[in-house]
Amino acid sequence: MVQTAQAESSLTQNSRFELPLLTDCIAQLSSRRARILDFGPVQTRLVEMLQKARSGKLHVMDLRHDQIIRNGWPEGIDHEPGWPDAGSCDLVLSWDHLNYMDASGLQALNRSLIQVADPDMRLHALIHYAKPDMQTEPDRYLLVDNGQVERCLTTASQIKAPRHSPKALEKWMPNFKVDRTRLLGNGMQEFLLRFTA
Repeated sequence: MVQTAQAESSLTQNSRFELPLLTDCIAQLSSRRARILDFGPVQTRLVEMLQKARSGKLHVMDLRHDQIIRNGWPEGIDHEPGWPDAGSCDLVLSWDHLNYMDASGLQALNRSLIQVADPDMRLHALIHYAKPDMQTEPDRYLLVDNGQVERCLTTASQIKAPRHSPKALEKWMPNFKVDRTRLLGNGMQEFLLRFTA
């Protein structure tokens, strides 16, 4: 579903912070034709970046809370409109969705992503790590200027965070290896995972 800038602004009510690993990754992709799969809503800033570079392609699969929590990772998503073609994805923006997947969900995600992965594909994720709790559904994250992202809380209610470790992610997603991690000031851990065939 495409969201307008007005819809985006209605979500913004919280904090801004930097994502250095994502900023570096996007900068590297800007030198070539970036092909990005985003699990969040359509982002004006990301579209502008790709238009400015006059290259690249953006696939948006706006995953909602009920798709992940109630039904697990959506099997058969590779048949839905907008899902990338085989071998056509350089970067996946999963935001904090991995926190809402158990072992079987992460394994299913792994199976879906290997179908679209470019040999050099990266998976970016935000893991609730330092604090024991997280919101009951994924937050929204909007790219803004100067390499920052705005975190938009979708609910005030909380549940226990699984606090996925690098070893757990690599175990449940065997086609990905943790490339870099960084603990952010807000207690989240920024992950950049590298696809391995």
